[in-house]
Amino acid sequence: MRPLPLLPRIAVTWLAIFPLVVVARALLRPVVDGWPDVAATALLMAVVVPVAVLVAVPALTRAYTALRGSRAPRAAQPGTPR
Repeated sequence: MRPLPLLPRIAVTWLAIFPLVVVARALLRPVVDGWPDVAATALLMAVVVPVAVLVAVPALTRAYTALRGSRAPRAAQPGTPR
């Protein structure tokens, strides 16, 4: 699958990461209460980034592509007009 254009890619990434950060932060709050901010943020990122990269962003990319009603355009065959 070809990568999305820049603006849809930014939107998909934001839509994947924001809810993950909100939920993970709420779930981790009792664990990291009293931790230094850097350590709490590191744990948050250790949870959010893999879930975003492996699950959320690919799923939202597929959903975006399906909503657009088409798959990524195929490359033109040599000798044929685009």
